[in-house]
Amino acid sequence: MQDVDSELLNMLKDFSQRRGTPYIDITLFHNELLAQSFLKRRQKPQKWGYWLTNLDSKIEKGLENLVNEKYCQRKKVQGAETIFLPGFFMETAYEIWTELSLDDVFPNEEKFKFDIPSDLIITVQAEKLTEFLEQQQKNNIPLIRIVFDNGTNAIVPSRFLKVQILDISISKIKNFIVLRQNRDSCKEYIKKAMPDMHPYVDSVFKTLFNEQVEVIQTFYASDEATYMFWDNMCKCIYEKNTTKTDAVVFQAASIIKAYNNFYHEIMLKEIGDKSILKDIKFQMTSPPYFYNINMILKFSDEIGRDYSESVSYNELVNMLSKKTHITNSENLPDILSFIDNKKEKWFVSKDFIFKAFEFRITKIASIIVEEIKKEWEAIIFKYQFSQEMKSDESFEKLVLEKIVRMDPFLIIIYLDKRLLSIHKEIKNKDMEDSFSSKIFNEELIQPFHKILEIDRKELQKEIRSEMPFWYRISFIVAVIRLLRGIQ
Repeated sequence: MQDVDSELLNMLKDFSQRRGTPYIDITLFHNELLAQSFLKRRQKPQKWGYWLTNLDSKIEKGLENLVNEKYCQRKKVQGAETIFLPGFFMETAYEIWTELSLDDVFPNEEKFKFDIPSDLIITVQAEKLTEFLEQQQKNNIPLIRIVFDNGTNAIVPSRFLKVQILDISISKIKNFIVLRQNRDSCKEYIKKAMPDMHPYVDSVFKTLFNEQVEVIQTFYASDEATYMFWDNMCKCIYEKNTTKTDAVVFQAASIIKAYNNFYHEIMLKEIGDKSILKDIKFQMTSPPYFYNINMILKFSDEIGRDYSESVSYNELVNMLSKKTHITNSENLPDILSFIDNKKEKWFVSKDFIFKAFEFRITKIASIIVEEIKKEWEAIIFKYQFSQEMKSDESFEKLVLEKIVRMDPFLIIIYLDKRLLSIHKEIKNKDMEDSFSSKIFNEELIQPFHKILEIDRKELQKEIRSEMPFWYRISFIVAVIRLLRGIQ
């Protein structure tokens, strides 16, 4: 957004707030802006002087830009040309919530002087709030209307759903317990429901009523005990407010219950995901070591079912994407992902990456040697030499060409910097992995012909040993080459 458009938007917002309406009469705004510019032109000539000339065209151009960027809309209200600011309701809601007292019910439509347009608000039942929270990132609606079982409702800025509404609700419950002097009776109610966890209940109550600790900290432990505590707290509150007449407490308890269920479901899913990932890692410890999503879906769980029966393709993709996400190159995840030359993603256990490398390269090693022997035998038979026979560098290029043709994925693994990190980890932990040491000499990765243990000179000797004896006598070979004019 250009500075001049940003300045125009701020002036529109100011005009809207001062008049308490999201609908701005263009003529009134035009006249006020012209008057302000004339009066303040000497105080800030650069700012206000701009609007003193061609005001109509400048407002028109600025409004066109703001409408295109969806900061405002143009509407006709009772025949008059009007600018509508959707953000008015969000800002008004934010102000109302900021001024909210712990003794107040959550604000509803009565707090707004104008009907909220349907495209700016979505209605959600309190007991369905959990489902909505799961989809929240897909919604761009600025306001949420939460409908409670006691017939009340609340208008909430969507950004408040992340933390603020839960924090306020817990504070309201705490305030209710203090005012009604229900602290001991609530504690005993929860202890009765959690007979084996009395020290934990005492600890949470101590934290909850400690003025030096943020109240919401008691909610985010993400374990079964936390869920049980707040579930029983809500039950206790409901019982002490059986008539549902105390809307403040009823609303707060309903919000806490919804969030408690939400975080509990996340916790249970994470436990399930961890169990699945642990089993997947275990099943990756056998050849071929590298597996794609479709192959993993055919893994069997502990009762013999394919994972495809309990988890969807997309769920498994998301699960493994989180698991393989790297935040620190020095602390790699247990499962690694690689993308092949066809853009398909493959997964491997970090502990078996060198086993996987060895497995793949062993499958083609003998084929590579036989191909080179056959090619060189034909060359030697003609008393000739190739560049690959003369230098290790050229020989390595020949080996690489054959690997690229037979198993290009090996090159992708070979060039991945994570191999060195895992090699260092093995060394630091004094673990044994002979193939890791074969790939790396200290921290220097070895060329493929050394990993394959192919010595070009020895290979030539082996080829010559299988040919007529004069191919092994360099003097005879040199004379024949000279007579045939071979360079």
